[in-house]
Amino acid sequence: MKINIGTLLVVTCGLAYQAWSADYAVSEEEPVLTDAVIRDIGQTYGFQLGQSFSLNSIEQKFPELVPQARLAKLKFESRFGSSIGNMDSVLSRRGEEWSKVKLELKEKISGLLGGQTTTLDAAKNFIETVTKRADGDIPSPVLETLLIFNPSYIEKPESEFLENFKSRYTSDGSDKAKGVKFHLDYPKSWSSANGNRPNVVRKFVSQNGRGFEIILVTIKPLPLPSGQKPTEKDTEQMVAGIATNEGLKEMLPAGAIFLSGGQLRLDGKPGFFQKYSLRQQQLDIALSTLTVSYTIYYQTAMIQIQCQTGGEAEDEMILKERFKKFETLFRLVANSLVIESQWK
Repeated sequence: MKINIGTLLVVTCGLAYQAWSADYAVSEEEPVLTDAVIRDIGQTYGFQLGQSFSLNSIEQKFPELVPQARLAKLKFESRFGSSIGNMDSVLSRRGEEWSKVKLELKEKISGLLGGQTTTLDAAKNFIETVTKRADGDIPSPVLETLLIFNPSYIEKPESEFLENFKSRYTSDGSDKAKGVKFHLDYPKSWSSANGNRPNVVRKFVSQNGRGFEIILVTIKPLPLPSGQKPTEKDTEQMVAGIATNEGLKEMLPAGAIFLSGGQLRLDGKPGFFQKYSLRQQQLDIALSTLTVSYTIYYQTAMIQIQCQTGGEAEDEMILKERFKKFETLFRLVANSLVIESQWK
């Protein structure tokens, strides 16, 4: 009987983690650990165990495929082995329970996959599948989890983007986009969702929606008389008038502290950037955010890309370090903006 390995591992790992994750303490380390993240780790770890088990079985049954199977395994481990090792290390530091869960996973996968019958063609296809996985052709949330726990990407978040693990959001100009057709690239390990608030076209959140970093794309109409459209010269003059320290401070949210700012050009359009901090009260918790906002003007619209990280107010030094770590990635995402409307 043939078994769908991907489906099998999802079910197996979900069962193995269900009881353990319920009592697991939420951590504020990087990456953020929650019950949902731990379930994803279980699924990802099981995915890798099942893959290794299947490749080993292929080597034993089809000696002629040993070179191809080992090459595919080596390619996958070269790309994602450090992520698996980091997940193992993170959970191993939290006690002996993880060792028991790993043993249980291995026993279940061995029992479920050990009785499979595999043809030569199926074995060749699986080796090809593993080779493709090494290039990132992996189902969600396994791929996102592997990227989130990659030590290199944790140290330098921009590396994920630069190594082409990125997705693209494309707007057709409808609804909140107010007629502006554009696309924007973001890291593949981040989530993408519609904005909840007025004028927020799209929201991207680190760690597959569970992290502290957020990028918002906002489009607002300029307060112009009906039918009026500013010329390029008008826009240049408006930006020059705004992009002074005093002008940029006046445009900040109430209570924000201006850190720096100035003029810029993005996709050929003039604009400005503002870097600022903001402290707010959320119920009984004091929260701080550090934000860099990139704003440009296109025809009758103001396009803004807000990139921020946040945390509890007493952890401001940690917040500054996190912001500094993500600042290069923020610039890369902002710089990927292409206003398709202006090129048609």
